[in-house]
Amino acid sequence: GDEVAIIRGAAGDPVHNLREEGATEALEAAGLVVVAVQPADSDRAKGQSVAENLLTANPNLKAIYATNDEMALGALNAAKAAGMSLVIVGFDASPDALTSIEAGELSGSVAQFPGKIGELGTLTAAAVARGEAVESFVNTGVDVVSIDNITTYKPDAKPAAAAEPLKVAVVVKAVTSDYWKLVGAGVDQAMVDDPTIEATFLGPNEETDIEGQIRIIEAQISAKVDALAVAPSQADQLAPTLQKAVEAGIPVVLIDTNIDTFDAKSAFVGTDNRLGGTMAGEFIAGKLQAGDEVAIIRGAAGDPVHNLREEGATEALEAAGLVVVAVQPADSDRAKGQTVAENLLTANPNLKAIYATNDEMALGALNAAKAAGLTLVIVGFDASPDALASIEAGELSGSVAQFPGKIGELGTLTAAAVARGESVESFVNTGVDVVNIDNVAEFK
Repeated sequence: GDEVAIIRGAAGDPVHNLREEGATEALEAAGLVVVAVQPADSDRAKGQSVAENLLTANPNLKAIYATNDEMALGALNAAKAAGMSLVIVGFDASPDALTSIEAGELSGSVAQFPGKIGELGTLTAAAVARGEAVESFVNTGVDVVSIDNITTYKPDAKPAAAAEPLKVAVVVKAVTSDYWKLVGAGVDQAMVDDPTIEATFLGPNEETDIEGQIRIIEAQISAKVDALAVAPSQADQLAPTLQKAVEAGIPVVLIDTNIDTFDAKSAFVGTDNRLGGTMAGEFIAGKLQAGDEVAIIRGAAGDPVHNLREEGATEALEAAGLVVVAVQPADSDRAKGQTVAENLLTANPNLKAIYATNDEMALGALNAAKAAGLTLVIVGFDASPDALASIEAGELSGSVAQFPGKIGELGTLTAAAVARGESVESFVNTGVDVVNIDNVAEFK
């Protein structure tokens, strides 16, 4: 029932339209009454003049929301002159607004991280120039700044680094393979990006050591870390342990591998693995003819990442009229991949291609084909250093790049943001691309 007025930027400005619409919906949903919406062209003096008129016309006004800080500060001047204390909120978290919030005058402002807009805008433009796939909308985030969190945003306030570091444990499936080492390099980069983060990179030696991964996570829960970023090996076995972390007040961000049924996660940071599989299948189809036989070698049975990579590829291969003669697991291991491929080549003498859901198995399949004196289309997934060297040498046909460094970096930063109470995207997509002889120089 309380009355609120909105002072907005120039009529028709799409940014201010959205800021007004979002606020109006939220205010009305809370039962408040928006008595007026008036423009003040993002100007402090005009904001003060408009606010003076609003206060005269609406003596019961309890709050003013302005769609930028200049108008909010003008409204604050009008309220002071009238001897009134109102809830006044702006937008932009400008230096003047932050100073006013710290002084207990302006009630709040919406921060929109202009530095991130510049940083991610530049990085996204560069990615497009390289021919990489990017999100159509890269959301740089928003947060409400108030007296409760002003020290996080005030440039001259006590720096966050002076406080205890934010402890993030990044627990992956294994720490020994090239792929996970690249994820670890991304974790290191996150600490460069944000020196207030103290991240540890942990995991068992083998992806099949699920009990080992569970023990590591439980140890981090006991250590009371601030946040967990986890690449779970098996959804059904890991979910109860991850739930235990959440119940202990430790937010969990999943990286690399999502668990759709684990609703307590704060976010998923990783690859659209089905899309990556589809791209691999389409790449293989472009080199073969309808009716040709293809086999798939995949990671451990039940692993959700490899499920998606297999499903996407199978759909693309079958849509192109190719025949998938076999799907067999090789536990993401090069030696097992070679053994499985040897058996496949013996059982299927007309095989034209093998798709493996990681590079280690693809390189094993390549060894098997070489030993048999056969030339096949062989495509992996991960764009590991060994795979890139093989592609460059004209041996492996291709690999799906999924930017593991970005998974480690953004996974760590996202976990830290959640620990600070910031809002994050539910799915942070780190992208995919097919690497082949034509573009391998861009990835080496």
